[in-house]
Amino acid sequence: MKKGLVRLILVIFLSGLFLLPNFSSAAPEDTIVITEVLSNCLVGEEDCNEFIELYNYGNSSVDVYHFIFTDGDSADYIRIWEPDAGVINDPDIITETTTIPPKGFAVILDQQYDEGNQPYDFPVGTIALTTMNSALGNGLSEDDPITLFDDQEIFTQDYVVDTFGTPIREEGLALHDDGLDGIPFDPGEGKSLERIHLALPDSEDNWRVLDSPTPGGDTNDPPEAKITASPTSGEAPLEVHFSGISSIDPEARNLTYRWEFPDGTTVEEVETDKVFDEGGNQLVTLTVSDGELEDTEEIVIEVTQDSEFTVRLNEILPNPEGSDLEGEFVELYNYGDSIVNLSGYKLDDEEGGSNPYTFPAETTISSGGYLVIYRTESKLALNNDQDHARLLDPASTVIEEVPYQDGDEGWSYSYHGGEWNWTNTITPGEPNEISGDVLGDEDEYQKVGIEKAKTLSDKTKVELEGVLTVEPDVFGKQYCYFQDGDYGLRSIFPNPTSRSLNLVIN
Repeated sequence: MKKGLVRLILVIFLSGLFLLPNFSSAAPEDTIVITEVLSNCLVGEEDCNEFIELYNYGNSSVDVYHFIFTDGDSADYIRIWEPDAGVINDPDIITETTTIPPKGFAVILDQQYDEGNQPYDFPVGTIALTTMNSALGNGLSEDDPITLFDDQEIFTQDYVVDTFGTPIREEGLALHDDGLDGIPFDPGEGKSLERIHLALPDSEDNWRVLDSPTPGGDTNDPPEAKITASPTSGEAPLEVHFSGISSIDPEARNLTYRWEFPDGTTVEEVETDKVFDEGGNQLVTLTVSDGELEDTEEIVIEVTQDSEFTVRLNEILPNPEGSDLEGEFVELYNYGDSIVNLSGYKLDDEEGGSNPYTFPAETTISSGGYLVIYRTESKLALNNDQDHARLLDPASTVIEEVPYQDGDEGWSYSYHGGEWNWTNTITPGEPNEISGDVLGDEDEYQKVGIEKAKTLSDKTKVELEGVLTVEPDVFGKQYCYFQDGDYGLRSIFPNPTSRSLNLVIN
């Protein structure tokens, strides 16, 4: 009987192609999914207790009459469980229909289910279906994948409604296990395999073993709340877009959403926008509910106040031991009390050198925190003998400029105790230490006037005495003008937070 059915289906299919070469149909009913399969009954029970459970996770009813499923060996039409098929001794089950309502379950039963011990207690509203043949497929086996086609009798991928066991199409109705994963498998006698997330694809990690089968879907797992937000940090006032659209309910039930914000306001929408006017870490909570169970997720939005910029250059390693490409770095330090957002700020070497490195969006540095940027990321090629490290704002205005020269291999130029020194104690991401050797000392500085200083050779270190006529921040944060009698010069402070009169002549 089964072989005859297969031949009949193939004849109809081939005839349809011959008579209607331009035949096309509507897309398959893609809200019907296979959600539970029992293929290995308890010892002593008949195969008539095998079942395939279907679920409609959509918002419209779907009639599955004459949908076709195959286990790779044979194919069956789905049909109504009619009174002449026998009596199911369960007052909660619905017969004489093949229409599955929204969020409704149906169970495909063997025609001879009524002749067995009828072990299942079906939930209210479960629809009983059966097949044209007397058994499910050719009698389900534990290694049988299942493919459900719509009612068009066209056995191509375009007409597949759903699958169990990730089958592959070989020829005709022979859809067999692809052998690429661990499903289908035998969960054990009397046990079923249940789809975990009913609206997610047929995959190995989306099936689990049930020791006690539940045909008709009387289980309800809690939903999973998922938050996406953009941006997640920035200066106040900061507008953030929140979405809970990635939240999921295993049974594909309709979810409700509730957002809770630090100011006490709530929003009951899947997506919303919120403006944060105050700085600090803002805790936002999303609760999703399927009507019975709920789940909560939290996210912290880092909001900074528009305040003094408190990030400085802190350590520079232009000539590391080994590869310059892998070892060079520039370190920043936030000496302030608040998070600083560096989005759009830039690092650069001496003007006219490498292209500036721009910090990506949402780059932040916490209070008392360090940020180390290696050459592999910044692409800044620092000269070993002399160069400048510069920190610029998003408008490319110089915030800080640190010149250096005469460094040795494996020595970093570090800011410590209010001044810059060369040291062989390299501390990326940590407080600077000048506990090792230091290149140069106070005795190397010559105490001279400006007139004499201008006659000295390049890189000579001098200490000048005179009048600071133009302080930093007038023509630039680090530029100043120094006068000694009739002579003057423009100089650069190594660090804008320093007011040392040890000046570097340019």
